[in-house]
Amino acid sequence: MKKFWIVFAIIAVIIGGGFGMMWYAFSTLEESVSVDGGVLVWQVGGQYAEERDESFWGQVQGSGSMTLSELVFSLYRAAEDDRITGLVLDMHSLETDWAKVDEIREAVKAFKATGKPVIAYIDAVGTREYALATV
Repeated sequence: MKKFWIVFAIIAVIIGGGFGMMWYAFSTLEESVSVDGGVLVWQVGGQYAEERDESFWGQVQGSGSMTLSELVFSLYRAAEDDRITGLVLDMHSLETDWAKVDEIREAVKAFKATGKPVIAYIDAVGTREYALATV
């Protein structure tokens, strides 16, 4: 009977830990893009990985952020979407290299080329963020 309770306790800890990790993973997801009254509000900041980390630890640690290709394709789709009337860039610390900044700039330029306004809100940023905001 003693072995039963030991095995039961170990299984309970494993299952409880699994639910705890799932809750942590879902609670750390944050929306960086939202549509507010026809205007797309994008909180620019952080890193944009080339591809999603599909490993178990990569998913637990927060693969909820957008990849670079998802971001660029989303901006191109938003440019063609009639429900979206403008784009607001809420600029924060952009922790990526210049090649990615240039790719994002081109997507924002394509959005602006459709005639929809693009507005950037800057609050103490560096040269990468400023280069993106000058579009």
